Amino acid sequence: MSLKGWSVCAVYDFANMRASDPHYLIASPQATAAVCAAAGKAPRPMETLLGH
Repeated sequence: MSLKGWSVCAVYDFANMRASDPHYLIASPQATAAVCAAAGKAPRPMETLLGH
């Protein structure tokens, strides 16, 4: 599955007993505007998360 064009809308850090445990809210290109608006965040390119 290609993630090209997908966006990161938000990052939620769930702390456990030993370390942080980040979870990412990502959205397809078609859903980015609605998902990120609902999260109250600006979209970032998925590449920033993947390091590309």
